[in-house]
Amino acid sequence: MELFTPDFGLVLWMFIAFLVLFLALAFFAWPIIVRSLEKRADLIDKGVEYAQDAKAQLDNARAEAQKYISEAQKQQAEILRDAAKMKTQIIEEARREASDEAKKGMDAAKLSIEQSRKEAELQFRNEVSKFSIDIAEKMVRKQMSSDSAQSELVNKLLDEIEKKVKEKSILADKSDVFLLNESMTSIFDNSMTYNIRPTGGRLVSLLNHTYAGKSGTTDTDNIMVGYNPDIVVSVWTGYDDSRLIEDYDDLSYGKYIWADVIESYMYNKKNSWYEMPSDVIKVDLNPMSGFYPSFNEYHKYIYFKKNNIPWYIELLYKKE
Repeated sequence: MELFTPDFGLVLWMFIAFLVLFLALAFFAWPIIVRSLEKRADLIDKGVEYAQDAKAQLDNARAEAQKYISEAQKQQAEILRDAAKMKTQIIEEARREASDEAKKGMDAAKLSIEQSRKEAELQFRNEVSKFSIDIAEKMVRKQMSSDSAQSELVNKLLDEIEKKVKEKSILADKSDVFLLNESMTSIFDNSMTYNIRPTGGRLVSLLNHTYAGKSGTTDTDNIMVGYNPDIVVSVWTGYDDSRLIEDYDDLSYGKYIWADVIESYMYNKKNSWYEMPSDVIKVDLNPMSGFYPSFNEYHKYIYFKKNNIPWYIELLYKKE
């Protein structure tokens, strides 16, 4: 047991050593440890403070950025609205101008055709009068031995009159007639569906050739006229006692009769159309808007006389 029983002197010296060590740590090491912990605590507090400031600045920056984004989106929306409004105004103005120009062109063409027709009628009457006098003179001067000889002379002179009239009669300007022919093909164009309902649209599946046409309807009549360089066909339907046409389907019979007659004549014949005059140009446009077509928009050639091109074609588009 003496091995496990400490000696008093040993215990005393151990106590003295511990006390010395404790006092040394208390006076020298402990203040250093405390100051280090305080510095560490201050550093942590400052780090937390910096992080909070950074977070506040980030939140402010995000709010400011969102404000700028919202303002930019608002300005973008306003610009798009203004652009759409301006586009609509330009298109509407161009349509009005195009409609006015087209009406002026049609009026001028009608006036020219009417004037040419009157001149041709007057010329025709003068020629007939002149040749009629010639016929009378020749018949008086020449003794007729028989009715057959007289009939032969009259037929010969009538053939001469017809030949002279064909050589000298011009009913209208060729370019005006060509433009009119082209515009009248739209009656069979089913793609013309913007504010336009082509009256010949239901006949398209029955037609294998190119035609110009015009239909007309009253309370008692229905007329369909169509033509190409080979044939002219006109069909009238109605009652011989001028009764009203009350059944809507009755208004369509004439068109189907016209299509059947003209296609029967053109069967096995090549498609033919009028040659474009040298003073006419063609421009690929959207016929509903009058502008060059955008992607996937319907388009076709629209024809103009070179000396009568609408102003917006010259300003906005290239001539073809």
